Amino acid sequence: MLHLTNKDYYLISKLRKFNNYPAIEAFLTQAKLLIDTLNIVGKPHNFLCTLPASTDSMSVQIVNKTILKAEFQSKGKASFYYILPQASYDEYIQKSSKDNPLQLEALTDGEEPYIFKFAYQTFDFENDIKDNWLKTAKKAFDSYQINIKQPLFNHELYKLITDATYKNEIFAFAQSNQPIPALPTDMQPNENTNAPLNQILFGAPGTGKTYHSVNEAISIANPAFDLSQERSVVKAEFDRLVGEGQIQFVTFHQSFGYEDFVEGIKPVLSANNDAPIRYEIRSGVFKEMCINAKTPNASGLQEAYNKLVEKLSEEETITLNTKNSKAFSVYLNENENLNLVVGNPPTQRGSLTKDTLQRYINGEKVHHPSYAWGVVNYLQTHFNYSDVDNTPKNFVLIIDEINRGNVAQIFGELITLIEESKRAGKAEAIELVLPYSKDAFSVPANLYLIGTMNTADRSVEALDTALRRRFSFKEMRPDYALLPTVEGVEVGKMLQTINTRIELLLDKDHAIGHSYFLGLETIEDLRLAFENKLIPLLQEYFFGDFSKIGLVLGEAFVAPQKQDKKDIFAPFASVDKSLRTDLLRREVYHFTESKNWDATAFQGIYS
Repeated sequence: MLHLTNKDYYLISKLRKFNNYPAIEAFLTQAKLLIDTLNIVGKPHNFLCTLPASTDSMSVQIVNKTILKAEFQSKGKASFYYILPQASYDEYIQKSSKDNPLQLEALTDGEEPYIFKFAYQTFDFENDIKDNWLKTAKKAFDSYQINIKQPLFNHELYKLITDATYKNEIFAFAQSNQPIPALPTDMQPNENTNAPLNQILFGAPGTGKTYHSVNEAISIANPAFDLSQERSVVKAEFDRLVGEGQIQFVTFHQSFGYEDFVEGIKPVLSANNDAPIRYEIRSGVFKEMCINAKTPNASGLQEAYNKLVEKLSEEETITLNTKNSKAFSVYLNENENLNLVVGNPPTQRGSLTKDTLQRYINGEKVHHPSYAWGVVNYLQTHFNYSDVDNTPKNFVLIIDEINRGNVAQIFGELITLIEESKRAGKAEAIELVLPYSKDAFSVPANLYLIGTMNTADRSVEALDTALRRRFSFKEMRPDYALLPTVEGVEVGKMLQTINTRIELLLDKDHAIGHSYFLGLETIEDLRLAFENKLIPLLQEYFFGDFSKIGLVLGEAFVAPQKQDKKDIFAPFASVDKSLRTDLLRREVYHFTESKNWDATAFQGIYS
């Protein structure tokens, strides 16, 4: 009998929830066939098994490409997803009939290989898709070579696939009436439906604010993603969401202003160096995020627009029609916007930007709406853009170091609009006219703001009161449990002692975060962390007051400097002799040599 762990019980709870053991068996059989075909041994760097916390599914991936997936529905129904070449579509459609429909659905972003969805009960896996599926999977396995250190997302699922004894034990428990112990909070489904629209992660330096902002953003933008996976996989998902425009990252600083965040007048350099500089109104990162969050299928629009730009790069000019069948032409300018040409003889009539097209799709008033209709219609008919989005998405803007900028100046009038009750679609929604473009503007309810704030840089109380009222604050504290024991030195206990002393001498806002000491393996690593990171920070905290630094670290690190008692000062009659004597008696401290910082010295901090 196996000794079951929390992770085993989690797997069992998922199997019970799926409640479709024939479909689970089919998945495990096909996954085992895949592993054998690819000759998977140990932990290859690009082969992944997943069991997401908040979806009823299990899957096998190669890097981020789904190879095999089982999705479980109610009443014992299930669907399987396979990676297949596009040519397979026609082949399987031909096999379909009224009496035996395959219920085939292609789920694709327009690039091969495609992901095909089959209803589990309606096809013969062995005869219909096995060979093409395995060939395509082998090609993907050989092609996608992103290095992931420990890629088996869910080791228990991998064991369920490959270890018959383990599978029998797990299935026996899952199909019994034995109760499952309560699972830890971090193993519960990650829905995050209650995430505040505006939040700030605050804490001392090195407490993982930026690190956790990535996790928080993913959990909002893609609640189905399993954050318990390896960090490299989590970061890959973050990068994917950034690439698709669902997450953006910006850092505030002293020079960052309203023009960078909302909109401003920016210079435009012509490709012709002799041409004068022009100026135009450009959207900032926040306004762009708001427009994307309002636009249905924003990523699809971006893809279609990129294809239009590519086509115009080759053909220079394309003729389109308005809704009333009035012909007009478009060509690219140097900013990849669309210049409009109408009439006979041809006359330029302004331009359209992608932002303008998005605002038109969103139902806002824009210049040249008839021409915008013509461009959007062309994107729909020629590049398969659809402005119907059946899966609304959340968007996240991460503002790192939010307290380092002038928040009142950067947000301007939008400080009112970010409030939850003032968002678009809410009962108390407010719409303002922006000062430069004169566009009517509101903030959508599916745009989340996550700020990070270093409390040692500026205290929480120093923030703008209007900002504090509109944001939720979540404190990030040092996590001592993450720190190792290095050659007998309990680094977590040592750091906790240091922070207790700093809090007595200063305050908790000046604590030292755990990230300064992550990844240490030897005493030499610990010496370097002290010499290059901790001690310079303490010198800044205490303004070079060595006596206070000595109270934090102890005599093994700070010692009085031996002094020659003779008078070393220059002759200066205006200074009293007693003052010179007092100065000569003054204690001067210095840091001891780092080569002498051994395990005993570090242990002495907390023992």
